[in-house]
Amino acid sequence: MPITVLTPQEIRELDEDLLTQQQTAGARFPSITMSPEYQDRVDLEMSGNSDTTADRRIITSRKPEAKTKFNEAENKSGKFAIRMRKELDTLIALEESGFSPLNVRDQSVLLTPFIRQPGFINNMAKSTKFQIYDNAVRNFTMAQLRDVSGAVIGAEEIRTNMPLYMPIFGDGMENIMEKRQRRENVLAAMIASSNGAYERTLESMAKGKKVAEASLADQERLLLEEEAKTDPVLRGKIKDYQEELIRAANLRLKRN
Repeated sequence: MPITVLTPQEIRELDEDLLTQQQTAGARFPSITMSPEYQDRVDLEMSGNSDTTADRRIITSRKPEAKTKFNEAENKSGKFAIRMRKELDTLIALEESGFSPLNVRDQSVLLTPFIRQPGFINNMAKSTKFQIYDNAVRNFTMAQLRDVSGAVIGAEEIRTNMPLYMPIFGDGMENIMEKRQRRENVLAAMIASSNGAYERTLESMAKGKKVAEASLADQERLLLEEEAKTDPVLRGKIKDYQEELIRAANLRLKRN
């Protein structure tokens, strides 16, 4: 492929033509000027002498505000997730205590035809821990199904789905561990579908509990004060307790 070699005169003509085009374009597009404050910050940044975060931060970002309003589906998922979390904690506590729903006594009840039918004899034959475990799995399953279907769930549908989360006769250790993980996964999915409503509901419940506890404490204090009016011994104990609190507060102030 032949190579074209430009003469010095041709190079100067090309430079002049390019300059003319740039000047013409500049006339069509107005120049952009910076404010003095912004220009100073840019100059400081470009000089390399800036070493503080405030100098380097030309464009700032604001942390998005937490979501405070939720739609009906999110609120329902949040409430179901709280219920499932409660039941799951019950199952974990029972299992960590050494209980297994596959124990001989309870499995014998479930496998004996004239005992396994729901009723008084069935409940009397089952261990207390098994009944608690069984109810926790039932409530966990019902909450999950309610969120999926959005309707009232029948007893038969609950019984059909309970083995997805509860060990049954014949399950090996691998199946038992898989069901534990399935419970965790289903709960995690429910929490995610609430889109923050789960966490907000927990916060509201915690605040409500503090208010209730404070209210009960105030009631107890008023009752004690009323009793102390006619009970010199109690009045003396309250006085000693108050003086002890004052001494503890003064000691803490001295340390600080």
